[in-house]
Amino acid sequence: MWDNAQAVLAAVAPDGEALEYASERLRNHGPCVRAAVASSGGALAYASRRLRDDAITVRVAVAQDADALCWASERLRDDTGLVQFAVANGGGALAHASERLRDDERTVQLAVVACGEALACASKRLRGAAEVVRAAVRNNPEALAVARRPAREDAEVVRVAVVGIGSALGYAHRRVRDHAPTVFVAVTARTCGGLDALACASDRLRRDPRLVHGAAALEAKTWAKARLLFVGQRDAHSKLSRLPDDVIAQCLRALVHTEAQAFLERFSAAAR
Repeated sequence: MWDNAQAVLAAVAPDGEALEYASERLRNHGPCVRAAVASSGGALAYASRRLRDDAITVRVAVAQDADALCWASERLRDDTGLVQFAVANGGGALAHASERLRDDERTVQLAVVACGEALACASKRLRGAAEVVRAAVRNNPEALAVARRPAREDAEVVRVAVVGIGSALGYAHRRVRDHAPTVFVAVTARTCGGLDALACASDRLRRDPRLVHGAAALEAKTWAKARLLFVGQRDAHSKLSRLPDDVIAQCLRALVHTEAQAFLERFSAAAR
């Protein structure tokens, strides 16, 4: 154990985790601990109970690593200003906030704007709040997976998600998956649109010619995706098996009227 303040300060400046080897007295020494957590927020774990309940010390720690909030005292994890500072720096820190603050709309908004996945740590009430979920899916469309029914039934919220990742449509309520404008946004999304998104639509809309054509056209935009639609290719099975036979037939017919035909002809010639 090191019990020399100057030696500890020199050690923790480049590597805050070195605080682990300091004496109990110096782990309760404000300057040494603050120097350590400024270098490595997680070093707060080695601080004394008194300093883990010190707002200035904890703020320095979460500024360096928002997840250091987990080592703060119960009192500070319920401190609105401190927690909001932490989650704005790293949304995942919301997991370490008090139950009260995980149900505080402003705090949760700050968290999901920084990290959409933080929605999973919010209260049940806020996981169903349209404004909160909209902010989360704007950051990460996959956050719709942990949203609750009020938000998953909101077509506007779902559209924000599927613009980013078309297949996020699969997390929407069945009513939204049967809403043509929303499904169209999903199937024309640049990421996981096309057949990935169409497979998440309602049975009725999976047979809608306009949506099928839109999905097929998107799939046809790159050589690799066009190959997935080529009849006889084994690697097409995983994607096509999710769609009814008549929908697959419509896709292939739609391809005839898109640039996909040129891709398919080139692929066929190369495969001979």
